[in-house]
Amino acid sequence: MSDQISTRVRHAALSDLAAIHGLLVDLGYAHLSRDALADVLDALLRDDTRGVWLADVETEVVGLLTTTVRSQLRLAGLEMTVEELVVREHVRGRGVGRALLDRAKAEARRLGVLRVQLTTNRTRDVYVRGFYPKNGFVEAPSAVMRWSPET
Repeated sequence: MSDQISTRVRHAALSDLAAIHGLLVDLGYAHLSRDALADVLDALLRDDTRGVWLADVETEVVGLLTTTVRSQLRLAGLEMTVEELVVREHVRGRGVGRALLDRAKAEARRLGVLRVQLTTNRTRDVYVRGFYPKNGFVEAPSAVMRWSPET
């Protein structure tokens, strides 16, 4: 499918919980509790440093983008991180992901952000297809390091 479709990107609302849960399950997070997600979504929607956007095609929610903006000493300014980006499989390759990233870029410009970054898994189809470079992102020579209190 290479036909572009008309996509509307809008701010999410708490009433979008079921659609957001479904998108995160599609992204590989089937273990997420809807109740726990509701609490986090509510907090994100009230936080000025966070963005939660949905992509609609007609009446169906087909994409999700979340961002965080924070000050960085090393940049002497603001940095935006794309936290989650997911598009329903049946509309991938038709401009939905691009529309969501365009919203993130527009918000970054509006806020005076100096850099937008994201982390993805090299095994994900979106990485293999080169989606991010096609949308202006350059792979950084860095490593993601994690620590979890459960370990």
